[in-house]
Amino acid sequence: MASKTDKLFKGMSTKKIANVASMGGEVLDLPNYSGVDKGTKQNTIMGHNRNLVVTVGSEKFLQIADLVVMTDTKGLTAIHDGSIVGISINWNNGMPSGKFSNINMRVKVNGSNVWENDISASMGTDKEAYFTQARGTDTFSAGDTISVCFEGDGSGNITMSKVIVSLEYYYDD
Repeated sequence: MASKTDKLFKGMSTKKIANVASMGGEVLDLPNYSGVDKGTKQNTIMGHNRNLVVTVGSEKFLQIADLVVMTDTKGLTAIHDGSIVGISINWNNGMPSGKFSNINMRVKVNGSNVWENDISASMGTDKEAYFTQARGTDTFSAGDTISVCFEGDGSGNITMSKVIVSLEYYYDD
């Protein structure tokens, strides 16, 4: 069972705990305190406001930083070593053509697929999906390029619009 200290400081950074301790809180041996996730959690938002036609056999990348389209070599450049822990999406889908079955949402590091999740290919607005994984599952190194793209399964295509993706990752400080 978690102690009162564990419950009090769950999810807080070492810096915040140190601030609480310095303001008259319980004195902790911070380097050995096991209830704290070490590292810095980051979150990056990317999107595509116009139509994004997703087809089978062709990856379509999101836009970031004022309409710059991501590719295998153009994306977020990692500042530190770390790992990807979550991704969420809110989007609209048009009517699929052909025998379109799924949309694969991919996270890539240096052009290699490291994490893939299927999202709905059914028609609709304000669709939402989110996925999490354990820290350390899909890692990257300082200087690596991280990007997000979509590719369809089956045959035909689908038009996605108003796509907003949030990528969550930890830096191993």
